[in-house]
Amino acid sequence: SGGEDRITITDAMQYARTEFGFEVSPKDLERLFQQLADRWDKSCAESLPFERFHDLKVAVGIFREIARDQQRQTSKQERIAMLGYTIGEMEAMFDKAEAACYEAKEE
Repeated sequence: SGGEDRITITDAMQYARTEFGFEVSPKDLERLFQQLADRWDKSCAESLPFERFHDLKVAVGIFREIARDQQRQTSKQERIAMLGYTIGEMEAMFDKAEAACYEAKEE
């Protein structure tokens, strides 16, 4: 802890890990603390006053969502790569199958 009423980067990392099972990078937290220091108080660059805990909670939530979005995007790209087809190739196969269905209906 950074003092009775202060939150350090280490405290913030532990909070994210304990509450959400999420690892926030020290680099992201350093950037957050610096932004808060620029906005509120220069002392925030080293540790946040406990009154800024809400800002930290919001930031951790944003960091989690960004990480989830990146994971979803990676998963989507991996699934497409596993299929071995590009989206254009898949669309062409769909068009071909659709045309075959129309031909079968007409017969």
